[in-house]
Amino acid sequence: MLESIELKGKLLHECGIEGERRSDDVYPAHGNGCQLSADRWMLIYATRGWRNVDDDRSIIYQVRADGPDGEILTEGRLRRSIDHWDPDGAGTTSVLQFGHPGVFGVPRGAVINGRKAPHANVFMARWRRNRYGILDEQTGMVRRLKEGESRRLHVEEVQFRLNDAAMTSRFSAR
Repeated sequence: MLESIELKGKLLHECGIEGERRSDDVYPAHGNGCQLSADRWMLIYATRGWRNVDDDRSIIYQVRADGPDGEILTEGRLRRSIDHWDPDGAGTTSVLQFGHPGVFGVPRGAVINGRKAPHANVFMARWRRNRYGILDEQTGMVRRLKEGESRRLHVEEVQFRLNDAAMTSRFSAR
């Protein structure tokens, strides 16, 4: 039973990946987490910028020791925002962004009625992907798409397991 909560400051104040830091005018947002095993946790979050709109950028993950506020063991980027995305090759580029990530699964070593859970150590991370706006090279700001312009909204996901070293395995898109 939870006895008390002690405020220790921001859990996700800064991203450790170059190009995704506050010094790059980017900050963490939309944090989510999941217990991976008895002593490993994963946090997943989006990064956001300051370019005139809801400027979601990339999807970042961290594996932490001993709890969601534990030492960061590894940090990486699952998806990176693209400022000049041209999916049709037509020369009309737009900003491709990722946001609102979530992660869920059953921790490695989980037991149900005294037996190992058959779905233990299986996890999934999901987030949205969409064409959001047009980058104005002169101002550095993003112009939101006009009504009728396709946003191409999708959901992306990856499935993963914790490896034998109790870190993370390679992520493979489903």
